[in-house]
Amino acid sequence: MAFTQIQICNMALTYTGQSPITSMSDGSAQAVTCSMMWDICRQAVLRDCNWNFATKIIPLALLSNESIPGWNNCYGFPSDCLYIQDVFAQTFDVYASPVYPSWPQEPYPLNPFPPISAAQDWLVVQSADLQQKIIVSNIDNAYIRYIADIVDTMQFDAEFVECLSWALAAKIAQAITGNKDLTVYCQQMYAVVLDKARITNLFERRKANLNDSSYILSR
Repeated sequence: MAFTQIQICNMALTYTGQSPITSMSDGSAQAVTCSMMWDICRQAVLRDCNWNFATKIIPLALLSNESIPGWNNCYGFPSDCLYIQDVFAQTFDVYASPVYPSWPQEPYPLNPFPPISAAQDWLVVQSADLQQKIIVSNIDNAYIRYIADIVDTMQFDAEFVECLSWALAAKIAQAITGNKDLTVYCQQMYAVVLDKARITNLFERRKANLNDSSYILSR
């Protein structure tokens, strides 16, 4: 099921005991507050989980005019990137990883979720002229896996909608109701639904040695 911005805002308003809005520009205090908090909440929730629906994998663009001491390559920072999950080469020596000892002793092709040993050093820094963020790395022809800044609500999955609505409720509760206890309650509910979403998104990934996941072991 697809959701609109107004529907998600009305979910948040319902959690705080408020009447729904009919438009983001209807002039009500509820609409003004939701509009003000919308983007910061949306981006914060996107960063809080490795959402599969928001994950992108693309080759990085080499910046031939940039040079940072100590690094072989400078790459452009994707304009829609909110959170980098990994920067990696197209092939890896899987067998070198102690996390996956039963895998074949041969390189494997580009994988959306490479093992820990596949990760190689990289860093996000400012360009020399301080005009843009860049990614420096010693990986040639690098790829990036990242959480993209998804704006279109039609692309949101159901669990993201639930998380976003509770996060938005936590942001607007104090301003609209003046009830601090309600804010705390909404924050607690956000933590609960986010925890569930993290597990769901983890199990939608490659299943190799999933039980070794640091997230699962921490529970």
